[in-house]
Amino acid sequence: MGRSQDALGQPVAHIMREEVAAVTMDIPVAEVVTLLLERGVRSLPITDSAGRLAGIITDGDLLQRAGLATRLPLQAELPAGQAHALLTSLRRSMLVAGDIMTTPVISVHSAETVRTAIARMVKHNLKRLPVVNENGRLVGMVSRIDVFRTMDLHQTGDKHEDETPRTGRNVAELMHADVPTVEPTARLE
Repeated sequence: MGRSQDALGQPVAHIMREEVAAVTMDIPVAEVVTLLLERGVRSLPITDSAGRLAGIITDGDLLQRAGLATRLPLQAELPAGQAHALLTSLRRSMLVAGDIMTTPVISVHSAETVRTAIARMVKHNLKRLPVVNENGRLVGMVSRIDVFRTMDLHQTGDKHEDETPRTGRNVAELMHADVPTVEPTARLE
C-alpha cells in the first residue's frame, strides 16, 4: 500500500493495528486484569457474541468499578503477596467485563480519516480508539503512537536530498532548552 500524500487524509484502516486483544462481556474481571497485565496494555475492547464493539475497559474503569487499588502499570511494583491477594479477591468477585465496561464507546470507522480519529481523540481526551467496520465489528485499534509514526514516516518520506534524515536524532536535538524552572522548595506565588 503506497504512502498517501496527505497522511491525515488517509483512512484509519491504513495505520491501525489489526491484532487487538478483545474479550466478550461475560469474561470475569480477574481474567481481564490478567490479560491487560500480560499484554502490557491499559484498555481492552469488549465485544458482543457477534464481534460488534459493545464497550471498553480502561485502567480507570478497573479503579472505579472493580476495586483495583492501583493503576495497571503499578501492579508489577506491588509486593507479590499484595498482587496475589488482589487477584484472589477479583476471582472471588462475581463481576464480569460487562459490569464494569464503559459504554457507549467512542470509536472510529475504518474508512474514516486519520484526521477524524485525531479530532475524536482530542475532543474526548483519549489515547486510543477502537476501530470498527460498517457492521460495527471490531477490526483494530488506533492510538496516538500510530498517528505519530504515520506523521514521522510521512515527513521522512518527503525529504529533499539536501536535508538531514530524522532517524537517529536524540532528545537533546529536539528538546527546548529555554524552559522556565523552579526549585522544589520555591513558594507557590
